[in-house]
Amino acid sequence: MENIIIVGAGPAGISAALYAARGNMDPLIINTGIGSLEKAEKIENYYGLEKPLSGKDLFERGLDQARALGVRILDAQVVGMGGFDTFEVKTTEGDFEARSVILATGSKRASAKIPGVKEFEGKGVSYCAVCDAFFYRDKEVAVLGNSDFALHEAEELSHTASHVTIFTDGKKPEFSRENSIDVNTMKIQAIEGDERVSGIRLKGDVSLQEAGEEVSSFEPAEGVFVALGTAGSSEMARQIGAELNEKGNIRVNEEMETTVPGLYAAKVFTTDNFETEVLNAEKSVLVDFWATWCGPCRRQAPIVEELAEAGYEVGKVDVDKEPALAQQYKIMSIPTLLVFKGGKETARYVGLTPKATLEEALQ
Repeated sequence: MENIIIVGAGPAGISAALYAARGNMDPLIINTGIGSLEKAEKIENYYGLEKPLSGKDLFERGLDQARALGVRILDAQVVGMGGFDTFEVKTTEGDFEARSVILATGSKRASAKIPGVKEFEGKGVSYCAVCDAFFYRDKEVAVLGNSDFALHEAEELSHTASHVTIFTDGKKPEFSRENSIDVNTMKIQAIEGDERVSGIRLKGDVSLQEAGEEVSSFEPAEGVFVALGTAGSSEMARQIGAELNEKGNIRVNEEMETTVPGLYAAKVFTTDNFETEVLNAEKSVLVDFWATWCGPCRRQAPIVEELAEAGYEVGKVDVDKEPALAQQYKIMSIPTLLVFKGGKETARYVGLTPKATLEEALQ
């Protein structure tokens, strides 16, 4: 039996493995692939990098660092997970039993089925405004999407780019708040360019298409940011029988109980739902900023779950998946727990915090 299995070999997974190895826990990493890190053309906002590094190079450096410390790495895909007292992790290379499992696969990005997106990845097509906005200073950029995620990326880019337009590809904008970002609802024909992206070829707006007219136009853009939403780690909940809602999040009732009796879940807050679920909430809300590799965060987790079970409004923000939220609320150490009421932060606790303290703040 394994002491600990870490699913995912990106920065979070490797960091967890290094700490586990130094703690003599002999971790096993299941490397499910590079994921969205491969799409990063240049990374320079990462500690210790003298020169920009590609996402692929950073991924390989992490693997080498783990191997140098004696960490075992298995290249495989996880196809299932279950268990009670211990965990059974089913992979394409066999089944494993473990006392503990850390999920560090990151968030899945929805892919855009638009000609040119794949071809120009790393050549003007990006998936992270916080990471790559610096490279598009004083340039025209486009954001693909129609949700609050796309709006957030556009607003992030607006601080550096000369102009930002959200392209919904014929879909109706579903923003939860008013904004000043330009929106184009025409269908996208293709992302075009030579060596790099030069712009977006449009077919025509929805009303014209329904009328049978074919209208093509070209909108210049030196960068295209794909922001079609993210999927959280809800698949694991699905595998043990918990239902998901139409948006792919874990379905819970008012008591935060899932459809599996006795199984409770705290909400997952993201840039897409933070304003609606936290800032616009009628009751006080506790937000737990955490990470999968953080030991104190894991000790804090049962306390947070108990508060959710007791009926308090509680949710979690994974700082590795939501760096923009962590930056916005100046999270410098984890766990950090914030209490919001009426859209404003009313309390902040850094480090392991007792249940009684949090309950008092939520009153």
